[in-house]
Amino acid sequence: MLDKIERIKIDIPEQELMDLINYLGHFVSWNFVFDLEREDAPHFFDIINDNESVTDAGLGVMTFTSYQTDGVRPDYKLNLFGEKIFEYCKEKSNNFKIKRVSRIYWNLYSRSSVCKFHVDNPTPNKYASILYNIHENDGGTAFTFEDKNIIIKAEKSEAVIFPSNVLHKGVGPTKNKWRFSLNIVVELEDGQSSSFIQ
Repeated sequence: MLDKIERIKIDIPEQELMDLINYLGHFVSWNFVFDLEREDAPHFFDIINDNESVTDAGLGVMTFTSYQTDGVRPDYKLNLFGEKIFEYCKEKSNNFKIKRVSRIYWNLYSRSSVCKFHVDNPTPNKYASILYNIHENDGGTAFTFEDKNIIIKAEKSEAVIFPSNVLHKGVGPTKNKWRFSLNIVVELEDGQSSSFIQ
């Protein structure tokens, strides 16, 4: 499974990352994320109180898609940063032939956030996901593949690239209060090696 995951360190100035975190905290209208398996969203009263049986899957906001869907909140500043990460990964990736951005999505996890395993796009050999860790924290991303589970800890300014049809989930922090991350789904060039992505 590890050969399906590529990690790229991206050199972003510290002040730029601090400005991004401040912007995400002050100017973004976040929504609670709920797993698609739930037939209805739980009451917010149950989520915000200490009811261990009712959890959220973090907060999220989608700022760009190349396809028609509800709930997109375009944000020039955030999309510009997402484009920067996309371009860097497109140039530096050794394992993926990245063509264009399909979706830009921002995540915010708290200590109480509990996510379920999911895929970003079920189509094999056509899409990859770039998970960019904005800051150092003790959360990360869990992957499950062929009955094996691994967790990649969040490392500041690192991009983790993997096939979008691989099961994964965000892992909230336990020591830190919050975890910000950026998820970019990208379309791959035609003819991406099917031996690499299953």
